[in-house]
Parts: sequence; C-alpha cells; structure tokens
Amino acid sequence: MTSEELNELRENTIAANQQTMASLMQVQAQMAQIQSEQAARMDRIETILASILERLDRLEQLNRNAIGFATSES
Repeated sequence: MTSEELNELRENTIAANQQTMASLMQVQAQMAQIQSEQAARMDRIETILASILERLDRLEQLNRNAIGFATSES
C-alpha cells in the first residue's frame, strides 16, 4: 500500500470516527431528553396518585361519618 493510500485510509477513518462521535452525541442528547421527560411523567403520576389517595381517605371518612350517623339514629 502506498503512502497516499495509507493517508487516504487514515483520513477516511478519521472522518468516519468523527461521524460516529457526532451520532453518539446526538443519541446521548436524545437519551437525556427521554430521561427528563420520564422523570416529569413520574412526577405527574405521583401527584395524581397522591390526589387519589387523599380523595379515598376523604371518602372513607365520609362513609364512617354516614355509618355513625345512620347507626346513631336507629
């Protein structure tokens, strides 16, 4: 292999490596975005679940009060 061929091969390898690095950086940025979106979704889910639990607690208390009221009138 001539020195010109070796230089061309080296340059092609460097260019391909640079393209690969650019692609990897894009994938890394996309993964960071996905992780951020997932964290935000989990926060929203936790907020919704907390609200549901609060409502269930309130319904349980209302049911206890209604049972207490109904049994006290008997």
